[in-house]
Amino acid sequence: MNRTDESIMVALQDRADGGVHVEDLLAGALQRGQRRRLVRRTLAGSAAGVLAVAVIGAVAVFPRGGPADVAPAADPPPVSPAGRPPLADGAPALGEGGTAGQNGLFHLDHEGTTNATWRSGAGWELMQTSGSSVVHTAIGDSTANLDKALAATGMELTPNPTSTPLIVDGKAATLVWSGMNPADGARWGYLRWQPVTGTWALVFTSFAADPGTNAATDRAKLLALTEQARFDQVYRCAVNFRLTWVPAATAITSCEFVGGAQPWARVHLSTGRATYSVNVTAAAATAAKPVNPNTDYSGTPLEYTDAGRVRRVAGAQVVTVDQGDVLLAKNDALHLAAAVQPVTATDPAGWPADPLH
Repeated sequence: MNRTDESIMVALQDRADGGVHVEDLLAGALQRGQRRRLVRRTLAGSAAGVLAVAVIGAVAVFPRGGPADVAPAADPPPVSPAGRPPLADGAPALGEGGTAGQNGLFHLDHEGTTNATWRSGAGWELMQTSGSSVVHTAIGDSTANLDKALAATGMELTPNPTSTPLIVDGKAATLVWSGMNPADGARWGYLRWQPVTGTWALVFTSFAADPGTNAATDRAKLLALTEQARFDQVYRCAVNFRLTWVPAATAITSCEFVGGAQPWARVHLSTGRATYSVNVTAAAATAAKPVNPNTDYSGTPLEYTDAGRVRRVAGAQVVTVDQGDVLLAKNDALHLAAAVQPVTATDPAGWPADPLH
């Protein structure tokens, strides 16, 4: 625990028996994060300026007919940030014209994470990170869409939580936390606020049963996690496959990118009635439950289950189609799985942004 965490925790403990006044603490945390991001931008801009001056100076000393007249080499293909989706070059960040859930882009990140999942739907985005505890960071272009992002976490929230209204950077914010779940002793909490006008955000986490913690330490941890949320970068949802055939009226409802040493992706789709998802992962990941074909489509061996799951082996990868409560016609599900075309490139920068085109 660093000094900032300690000061927040002590302040909250001092107020545990009365009202919790964390506006100043949170505003300071967010300002520190903004200052760090501003420093990063300034340093990056300064470095680019120095590089430009150096290049101009170098070109100026070449005589005519020398190296300055040689055609410049083509730019190398962009490389994805380690464990993250590819950067969406030129796409505006939040507060600069970007909006939540815009064209399958991701406008959020969380500092200090290496394994994370991003998901983008219509008007909302969600990022899940894992570590000592699972943390969800979400944004929405309305409070209703922010609730959709919270629902997409799949967390079952205990009823009757406690909420405290706050003011952060002159805008309304809410700190929400639960009591102890009698079944397992776990607790949860989130902070909801507006990082920029027109965008609502929340950072949500759960706290495992631990007799050494209490509501004050939980809230202090939540505030520290909120400080790590970032909204100054834009990524695109790259997927490692193409859908060469889909059932009639199919549309993508959300796109998901799973980072890490072996990134993969999933798209969620709907025909207006049936819902389903498609993903392609390394075959090694299914070693514990290998694919056992029990049918085929036009000569392509497939495994089909009563729940509507369809799987097939495609070289060193496995294609999986999962379905919701309303299933596709079996023949359509088999046709879909057989028509998925995996992308073999390992760098997500070379993956398509839209598997339907």
